Order: sequence, then structure tokens, then C-alpha cells
Amino acid sequence: MAWFSRRDRRSSKPNPGEQRLTKREVGRVPLLQVQGLDVYYGRAHALQSVSLELNQGVLGIVGRNGMGKTTLCNAIVGLVPASGSVKVAGEEILGLSPHEITRLGIAYVPQGRRVWPSLSVDETLHLVASHRRDVERIYTMFPRLGERKRNGGSQLSGGEQQML
Repeated sequence: MAWFSRRDRRSSKPNPGEQRLTKREVGRVPLLQVQGLDVYYGRAHALQSVSLELNQGVLGIVGRNGMGKTTLCNAIVGLVPASGSVKVAGEEILGLSPHEITRLGIAYVPQGRRVWPSLSVDETLHLVASHRRDVERIYTMFPRLGERKRNGGSQLSGGEQQML
């Protein structure tokens, strides 16, 4: 999961009753605050009242298989239904769609890499992009992919495959 310092593209006007934090206040609150997070898969209680606070920096979530690491990340970015509270820089995001959460600058890159090994980077991007300008924008965001545009997916490093 990553936080990109990107301006919120939603309306700059807060909803009635909603208060936005100033830049100074944002520096004083945890970057990520999870309180009482519960996730169910059917009748199975996968996450039980998880609470944590993270300040800005680098973080790793470590645990044995089946302990809820992926479910926690999926709940934070809105990929699975959850109850409780998830705040980023003081702003509640639980209940927003994954698309809305991404627009706030929060992303989750799962470990699995689904690349076509025989297609070049350029062929892959043109296959999945809606417009040519999207491909150029991707090359601008990830210059390393531009350098490797003729390489096949299987020739990329793990990090490059995640970029792709």
C-alpha cells in the first residue's frame, strides 16, 4: 500500500458538518488511523477489531500466512466490505469506493504480478490502455518502463512488473 502526496481531487468544499484539516494540522495527526476494523467473509470473522496508527514513513506488515495482512490492506483501500473507521490524514475513507480512495492518492499493489511474458512492455500497455495518451502518461510516471518498452514481461524485475 502506498500514500502519494497528491492533492485531493474531490470537491475542495467540505460536506455540511465535515471539517477539513489544515496542512499544519495534518502533520500532527497519524497518516493512517484504523480503529475497530472488522471484516467478515460470510460467517467467518476475518479481522476482529483491528486498531493501529501509522505516522509518515516506510512500513511493512509482517505475519504468518492466513493472519489477515492482505485482508487488512484490502479493507483499507475499499476492496472488501468492512466496519469500523479508517482515516487518512484525519479524513474518514471507510465506505468510499476503491476508485475514490485511489483519487485521494492511496494505492495498494498486491504481490501477484499478472504480466504477459511474451508481450513487450509497449504491447502490453497499448493492449490495456484506453488511449495512446494514457500510454505516454504511464511512461512519464514510470520512466523505467519507457527504458524497457521493448522487453518482454518475463524479462522485467519484480518491481518493474509491478509498475507494468
